[in-house]
Amino acid sequence: MATERRSTVGPGRANAVTWVSPQRAMVARRAHDGQIRVDHLERRVPLEDEEQFLVRVALDVGPAHRVMVMGPVLDRVRFERVDVAIHHRPERLVDEPGETFEAPTAEQLEPILAPVTR
Repeated sequence: MATERRSTVGPGRANAVTWVSPQRAMVARRAHDGQIRVDHLERRVPLEDEEQFLVRVALDVGPAHRVMVMGPVLDRVRFERVDVAIHHRPERLVDEPGETFEAPTAEQLEPILAPVTR
């Protein structure tokens, strides 16, 4: 008998937040101590094309249950396509309404990132 997995993430919350642009990205998640950990990734020009960069970002996000995707609309769509191709879980992606041209601050991430559950 299969058991149904339910998210412990409340409405409007995510296990990870990513902000993407063609040249850089930010991936944020909560550490076990409750603090927000932010990884900044830069595209390795000329070694990486945009798709290779987005693959690296999707791998950095990893298998988070729910991921909020922020950034300019076209960049979000490109990232989401790559992420779904890698993780095969389109339902985990949540768009932030509107376009965000700058990476969010820790204060802006605080209400978005779900608390760590053990």
